Amino acid sequence: MTRSSRGNASNTWRAIEYGIELLKKGTIWRVGNDTNIRIWCDNWIPSDFYLRPVTRRRHSRLKWVADLIDEERMEWKMNILQQNFAPVDVEEILKIKLYSSSEDIIVWHYERSDIFSIKSAYKVALNMSTHETHASSNENKDGACLWQHIWKGNVPPKVGMFAWPLARDALPTNKNKKARNILEDDMCNICGMESESTYHAVVACSHSRALLE
Repeated sequence: MTRSSRGNASNTWRAIEYGIELLKKGTIWRVGNDTNIRIWCDNWIPSDFYLRPVTRRRHSRLKWVADLIDEERMEWKMNILQQNFAPVDVEEILKIKLYSSSEDIIVWHYERSDIFSIKSAYKVALNMSTHETHASSNENKDGACLWQHIWKGNVPPKVGMFAWPLARDALPTNKNKKARNILEDDMCNICGMESESTYHAVVACSHSRALLE
């Protein structure tokens, strides 16, 4: 295989990977009467961009969307929602109609027909690109200022070296490893209660809090 053909193969594979990730971000579960949908890991809340709860899981033991539903009345458990979710999530969840006669199914969120189309996928990819470019621009503009604040702090150099990736959410947490396809599960290995995000690893984890007490 020539160098040129290897390069083409690499570009093709990257395009396939991008397409798979785009498909994952555009598919959503329609809530039915099964127990297939995971609250914190799956797409199931219809919105314009982010299809999962924006609420941090924190110490919630809830795992399945079925736990949020009163099966006899086929309605959402309002008290459970209010105890575990931010108001913005509660509002969106209550908009989801429940049907006892249908199963949980995966559909394409960005078409009224629920069927995938190249046209809608292109729009999603374009919106995602615009959103990421805007976020990257703001990060570059604010990055130098953030760096100066960290290194002007009256702290040991090792603390500054840790604070920089911490502030940029660049620590090798299980959540970041999963995003890079290094791990399949991003659950915290220490407490096993929720996804090991940067916030969880440093603040929310019960073992982290114990070190601060």
